[in-house]
Amino acid sequence: MRNARAKGKRLGRPRTFVSESKVTALRDSGVSWRAIAEKLGVGMGTAYRASQRAVRHAHKGGCTVAHWEQQRGVSPCSLQRKAK
Repeated sequence: MRNARAKGKRLGRPRTFVSESKVTALRDSGVSWRAIAEKLGVGMGTAYRASQRAVRHAHKGGCTVAHWEQQRGVSPCSLQRKAK
């Protein structure tokens, strides 16, 4: 593993991108967590976590969900640190 890291290999499970705005829109229209998860091809916990991430960052007054989704690989918290 040390050799792989030295060569720049990424270890572990690959991250899955989930659109917070899609989860929020589906949830607002009354779709269940299970149905949202099946539609997006992720687990229920992942869908719920994406929804909570959107809500948490909207309340903090940070960047908008749409802006964060454009940045895909960057966490919303790091975007807020760069802006300060």
